Amino acid sequence: SVSNVQPVFDSILENATRLCNAHLGFLSLYDGELFQTVAHHGANPEFAKWVVARGRFVPSPGSGLDRLMANPQPVQFEDYKETTQYREGWPMSVKLVELGGVRSYLAVPLLKEGRLIGGITIAGTMSMTSALTADIYGRHSVGGILGVIFLANLQIGYLMPPAGLDLCISAFRFGKPIHEIVKASLPFA
Repeated sequence: SVSNVQPVFDSILENATRLCNAHLGFLSLYDGELFQTVAHHGANPEFAKWVVARGRFVPSPGSGLDRLMANPQPVQFEDYKETTQYREGWPMSVKLVELGGVRSYLAVPLLKEGRLIGGITIAGTMSMTSALTADIYGRHSVGGILGVIFLANLQIGYLMPPAGLDLCISAFRFGKPIHEIVKASLPFA
């Protein structure tokens, strides 16, 4: 149903982390003041409990979500352990690295009519450059990752319909038969 978007959020994160060869994914919504993580994928139980328990939050200054608020453009940290936020001991940044195992980090804004409504964050345990160039055929290229997240953004923005158009665009973009795209996009396939 259109009112229950949780399976859509979960499916987006599951597929985005798989396609990006990442271990964590978060989808956080922004109400103009605070973020709230509404879906996560791949977190260990202790980290998942912390993510849910923190509720609505203000991101650490200079963090990926903080930068999305200032300028809704993709934000990448090659190694989160080398960020100022982590080195200065900002609690959320320390939790990401030490409890979540985050090293590489990519946050992409979710926009509606040009206004920030949230962000999708994909994180890995190795450097982003290594992860993105690991496949000689380019399956994990930055363009491919941003393409997946762009399509997910479209889907969320329209709250499901027109799914048929999104599936056709995805099939064309990834050069895959539409039945493979449909199977990959279904939450329980």
